[in-house]
Amino acid sequence: MRKPEQEPMDAMERALASAKIQVIEKNYDWGLYVWIRENGKPFLDEDGNILNIPSKKNDPAQIAKLKDAATYWGEPNGKPIFYPGLGRIS
Repeated sequence: MRKPEQEPMDAMERALASAKIQVIEKNYDWGLYVWIRENGKPFLDEDGNILNIPSKKNDPAQIAKLKDAATYWGEPNGKPIFYPGLGRIS
């Protein structure tokens, strides 16, 4: 429901609001683990690259590698978060 102070809906918003749709989650077992710092933000290097590792979900070997890298770079107190279906782009 839109608040009165918001701009009126455009044609696409009206179509989406009236459509009967169902979102289907894709539960991929592959993706990226990203190291999240204690403050809840991703661990970045000086170039803005996020510390991550491609992995299958719940792969202890890949999670250990990510934690070792985070510890090496000075952020041992974070945690790995899995993002299913994501891959690296180079």
